[in-house]
Amino acid sequence: MRIPTLLLNIIGVVILTVQYGSSLPHTTSSSVQDCGTTKVDMMFLVDASSSMSQMEFMKEISFVKQIVSDSVVGPDHLQVSLVTFSTHVHKEFGLKQYKTKADVLAAISKVVQSGGITNTNLGLDYIRTNINKVSHGARRDAKQVLIVITDGASSNTQATKLSASRIHNTGIDVFAIGVGKGIHHDELNNIASVQDNIFQVNDFNALKTIEGTIKKKACATVAPRCGAEPTDILFLLDSSGSVRIAHFREALKFVSQFVADSIVGSHSLQVGVITFSTKVRNQIPLNKFSDKDALIKAIKAVKYDHGLTLTAKGLHFVRTEGFSAKNGGRPNATQILVVLTDGNSNQAFQTVRESKLIHLTHIKIFSIGVGTHISRKELEMISSDKKKNVFMVKDYDALKTIEAQLKNTICATTPPPPVCGVTPTDIVFLLDASGSISNGNFDIQLDFLRKFVNSSIIGRNSTQIGLVLFSSNVYNKFNMNVYHDKKALINAIWGVKRTAGSTKTADGLKYVRTNSLIHGSRKNAQHVVVVITDGQSDNKATTKSEAALLHKLPHTTVISIGVGRSVDRAELDSIASDKNHVFMVSDFSTLKKITSELFRAAC
Repeated sequence: MRIPTLLLNIIGVVILTVQYGSSLPHTTSSSVQDCGTTKVDMMFLVDASSSMSQMEFMKEISFVKQIVSDSVVGPDHLQVSLVTFSTHVHKEFGLKQYKTKADVLAAISKVVQSGGITNTNLGLDYIRTNINKVSHGARRDAKQVLIVITDGASSNTQATKLSASRIHNTGIDVFAIGVGKGIHHDELNNIASVQDNIFQVNDFNALKTIEGTIKKKACATVAPRCGAEPTDILFLLDSSGSVRIAHFREALKFVSQFVADSIVGSHSLQVGVITFSTKVRNQIPLNKFSDKDALIKAIKAVKYDHGLTLTAKGLHFVRTEGFSAKNGGRPNATQILVVLTDGNSNQAFQTVRESKLIHLTHIKIFSIGVGTHISRKELEMISSDKKKNVFMVKDYDALKTIEAQLKNTICATTPPPPVCGVTPTDIVFLLDASGSISNGNFDIQLDFLRKFVNSSIIGRNSTQIGLVLFSSNVYNKFNMNVYHDKKALINAIWGVKRTAGSTKTADGLKYVRTNSLIHGSRKNAQHVVVVITDGQSDNKATTKSEAALLHKLPHTTVISIGVGRSVDRAELDSIASDKNHVFMVSDFSTLKKITSELFRAAC
């Protein structure tokens, strides 16, 4: 199940089980902030099997009622659902069924014990596939919590382990609480998402001693978990001779722990591992494992290499192949690279070049330096944000000290902009190359275009891009059907030169209409024309007329981008298909600020 970032849904599953063990200090509810001061969807999964007496079952119900009684219930606060399980699963009520505290408490009081065996796995599956659905009342802007109460070991331990793993991968934060001696700690550990979420009390009477702690954990605001949005993360690990095998294993342990606390799956987080030394090895492609346990096992088994520290080769592989569709890269996923190294690269010039090239993409890059033999300057050069995305630790053992900070920074990143090429799209860029534009600003235009290409799916069945320049004359640099390979297309853009002259925008629009949208365009594709100019056309009336003719073409959208103070807003409006497709920026250096908006408008 895919859960958007806006959801902020960390689903907590609290499993209350009965087992003899050390009891927790008594915590009263009065010392804890009420649940529901912020939006919380709280789901209870209560054991109703025959292994407990009716009186013990009623103490479970009383525990549920007390948590609700101490909370703020309502459509903008706490919503509650209750499901019981034994041999079968029984939905008592869903999240959106009752809107007041009194109604919820009344419904809880009517719940009866069904009796039967302890099919915990069926209860977990039911919560995941039925209760935790927007159509059943789950709110996108609410934190989601599930409290499961059981008094014994499940009837099918392996099935319960699998069901717990699946619910973890949806973002559910599982709390397992054992009450009594009928449940093993290993099963609690399988059910709980982290060790801190395991609780044990001696009997049903002791449930009240953990009420405050449960509320505090269940209703607290939590950090984002990686995988709430589709995210592709590549770890680029230094495996050179300066890294000892014991240290390399610490690096793998660091990556494994990162994965363990994330939501792994084909629609959530994908993780790949690449090592670099003298050679680059694609150890784990992004799409190799969609199961968390299998992925962690594979990470721990990655082999240590040796040789030089050729960081540039690693960056080159990531940029050209790491996030490719062949290796599992997804067009709708945020792309993140984590570089971990203990020394400066052996080929500094190539590292500088590859760092610049990879920054042309939408890959968010984090760099981690270990020890004293790596300069912060090189780490800053590699990272995409030298203030937020650079980490340094004294040794490999200290990697664990940055784990939480790294994860919070990575997993709080914004979703990627829309991607061109998911459906067939033909795009012609019509760029102003007149004398009012300096060589430097013209290069910024081309850089803007290269980044657009880098973030698109280029091919015969996806995005085609053509380029036309206008000044005193019109210059067709290449038609849309010439380049179906991203690398070749980017290389062609690198070779484009400015022409200078006057601003004959009308001639450019006419050429696009009568030539560019004819040669190489596809009948099944959306046609888009992107016009970028820093001034007013030589003949506004003719420009307006040519734009009007362009607007009459079927399946064609025209986007106008004005740069600087000399542009005429009214003329930009006449060029664009409508006012929603007009953009203005203060100068060429701020073109990058409208990247996401351009993708949404064009793609």
